[in-house]
Amino acid sequence: MKRLKLLCLAALTVFAVAIATASSASAAAPLPTLLLLPKEEPPVTLKSLTNTFPTQLGVANANALEGKGVLVQLYWTNLNINLGSAEILFTEVLQGSKTGKKCRTAGDPIGEVLLPPVEWHLVYTTTSPLKTVILILVPEFLIECEPFGTGLKTKIRGSNISTISPENTEVLTTEEFTSNTICNLPTTVPAITQWLNNKEETQKAKLEANSGAGFEKACENVEGEVKLQPSKMIEVMG
Repeated sequence: MKRLKLLCLAALTVFAVAIATASSASAAAPLPTLLLLPKEEPPVTLKSLTNTFPTQLGVANANALEGKGVLVQLYWTNLNINLGSAEILFTEVLQGSKTGKKCRTAGDPIGEVLLPPVEWHLVYTTTSPLKTVILILVPEFLIECEPFGTGLKTKIRGSNISTISPENTEVLTTEEFTSNTICNLPTTVPAITQWLNNKEETQKAKLEANSGAGFEKACENVEGEVKLQPSKMIEVMG
């Protein structure tokens, strides 16, 4: 928990730098954003409820990493921009369900994979009608599995898209947003990849993994709707 708090502070520091570089660009074209009540002010946290949803990191030509449970906290600190920082923790992570080999990120308890400070953006998909989604930017990090030191090592980097709903509806602090992160079959193909930037240009999210043979396409799948409870009443404006 202490490490989570330290990473939160680091993430917010990174986020503050991102504000300076992104604020002018975000005004170039309308983008989805978050809306607070007139007398409310950031910061706002969207925190996931406890869950044990099966998770899979599908990697082309490599053993999938499987787990149970994902904990998410999204932080939003500036009314004028549609991005923030996040903490994402996967629990009970194994090198495939049949091996019994547990995995972790460096410095974390066995079975836990904690992403480094992550940045998220609200963007539109390219589908019609436009739909608001969360674009998650993942800096490169390493997952290692038993036996530690000589076992499987997988580097992850890139970007991923998660859904967010409801849209254009006020959500109270006693209610939740729901979010999905889904792969189509095969599991290395995300359900949503394309999104629009602030110049209304089509971009493509791409998550990659390297287990020793170079970086290949990957996809994170969560078998369930993650519920995100806001610390203040808030609305996703699409």
